[in-house]
Amino acid sequence: MCFSAKAQYNETIRTARPGKSVGPFTTGKSIFQIQSGLNILTLDNDEADLYGNVVTQLNSLRYGVSERFEIRSAFSYSNQSIEIGDSEINSSGINFWNVGLRANLIDNAASGKPSLGIQGDVGLKTVSSDYEQEYLSPRLILILGMRLYKSVTLTSNLGTQWSGSTGKQLTLYTLNLSFALTEKLRGFVENYGTFQESELTTRFDTGIGYLINKDLAMDISAGYGDNNNQTDYFVDFGFSYLIKTN
Repeated sequence: MCFSAKAQYNETIRTARPGKSVGPFTTGKSIFQIQSGLNILTLDNDEADLYGNVVTQLNSLRYGVSERFEIRSAFSYSNQSIEIGDSEINSSGINFWNVGLRANLIDNAASGKPSLGIQGDVGLKTVSSDYEQEYLSPRLILILGMRLYKSVTLTSNLGTQWSGSTGKQLTLYTLNLSFALTEKLRGFVENYGTFQESELTTRFDTGIGYLINKDLAMDISAGYGDNNNQTDYFVDFGFSYLIKTN
């Protein structure tokens, strides 16, 4: 989510929070950025007699090597409690860790024309024993962002990813519409999902982000999905903070 878009080196923080979409821009040269949040998910599948709660704390770390190139890593800690019939499965630990990079290919933020970025990362197998993966999970995302009208922006992601548990490939997408509510408050609505083996899984979320100062933003969001006889919904809240290192 971007609170201002006048140049590649932005006057205020640019963050991927809240929502699932990532933007086409980098942090800026010598900028270290932290994005951290807590996600509380509930899922229910009557057909499978399954019910569960998942609490996940996710952190993204980004550093701008240049104005158009950044290195990044993300990791999360999850606590899950899943009931299937009369059985209960509990697991906890580091369930996700990836490393990667993002490059801004076209910067048209000042003109309002489409801007283009690309992000590549790989999910590692170095996680807690409860979440061990058999394969690495590489991902490649093409990122499009543009201002539609004044402070209304559209961000779209289209990518491909390989599953760490099965090694199979899937297609992922996001469509995010962000709009200003006040000078410091922005809202968004978003649709995102995956397509694998002729099966589409799709979800929706919405939320707000508040700019406390030019380097710090807070956010809250909620989402919902109904796929394959299973419903899930979540609330998510967190913050983003940047540090100038020179």
